[in-house]
Amino acid sequence: MDEGRFAVTSKKSEPTGRSEERSPSTERETASPPARRRTKRSWLRRLALSFTMIYLLLCAAMFFMQRSLLYPRNPEHVSLDEKELAAGVTDLTLTTTDGIKLKAWYQPSPHSDVTILFFHGNGGHRGYRREFCQLLRAQGAGVLALDYRGYGGSEGTPSEEGLYLDAEAAFRWIEENISGPIILMGESLGSGVAIEIARRHQVDGLIIHAGYSSITEVAKNHFPLIPIGTLLRDRYDSLSKIEELHCPKLFFHGKNDRIIPLRFGERLFLAAPEPKKWIAIDNAAHNDLWFTDLAKYFAEVRIFVDAIAESSKSSGNN
Repeated sequence: MDEGRFAVTSKKSEPTGRSEERSPSTERETASPPARRRTKRSWLRRLALSFTMIYLLLCAAMFFMQRSLLYPRNPEHVSLDEKELAAGVTDLTLTTTDGIKLKAWYQPSPHSDVTILFFHGNGGHRGYRREFCQLLRAQGAGVLALDYRGYGGSEGTPSEEGLYLDAEAAFRWIEENISGPIILMGESLGSGVAIEIARRHQVDGLIIHAGYSSITEVAKNHFPLIPIGTLLRDRYDSLSKIEELHCPKLFFHGKNDRIIPLRFGERLFLAAPEPKKWIAIDNAAHNDLWFTDLAKYFAEVRIFVDAIAESSKSSGNN
C-alpha cells in the first residue's frame, strides 16, 4: 500500500513540475512589449530619415533651380508693329561691357526732354508692356524699355550682376544720345535694378512700382521652411541702398499684392530719404497695379514728370 500511495503521489506531482515550464506562446507574449517598442522606434527613425532626405532634396532643388524660378523669362524676339513704327518707336540693340547684345525700344516725347528708363519685372518681356509704355510716354516723357539678358531676344542668361550690366548699357546709351533729365522706373524685380543704378549715377527721379526691401525677405515669405538666406544667390538688397538716394522718389504699391505684400514696399518707402511720395492703390494686386485705378496712377506719374521737367528748367539743365 505504501508503494501504491507513493505511485499516486508521484503521478500527482508530475503536473506540478510541468506547470513551471514556459510554453513558446507564453514567452512570445512576455517579450512582445519591448519588441513593439523597438519596432516603433525603428519606424520613427526611418520616417525621420525619409523626411530629412526629402527636405534636403527640396533645398537642393531650390538651390539649383532658383534662377529659373526668379527669372521666368520669355526669350522670344519681339517686333514692333506698324502703328508703333509710325509713332516713332525705335528698335535698339545695346551691347554690355561683357559683350552681351540686348534688345530695347526707345520713343522720344514731343513735349519734353525727360526720359524714363524702364526696367520691367521678372516675367515675360518688354512686349508685354507695350500699352504701359505708351501710357508712360503720354505723360510727357520719352521712354526706353529694356529687355534684360535672356529676355525678348536679348542674348545671355539673367543674374543679379548681369541685370546691373544690362541696365548700365541702357543708361550709357541715354547719356550718349539724349540730353535732358533721366527718371529711372523699376517694376517689381526691376525696382531693385533701378535702385542700384540710381546709386551709381546722378539721376533726376526714381519711380518704384511694387518694390521690395529685398528678394531675400520676399522669398522667405513664400518659402518659410527653406533656408533662403543660405541658398539665395541673387538678393537685390534694396533696403540697404535706398537711404543713399536723395533724388525725388515716387512709390506705387497694390494693397492686395500677394506676390510682394504691401509691408515690403512700405518698409522700403520708410527707409528712403525725402523727397518721396507713397501711393497705395485700393483693390490692386501685383500684376494689375497700374490699371486697377488707371486715372490715379498716371495722374501721379504726370505730376512727377512735370515736376522733374520744371526743376530741370529752373536749374538750367536743358
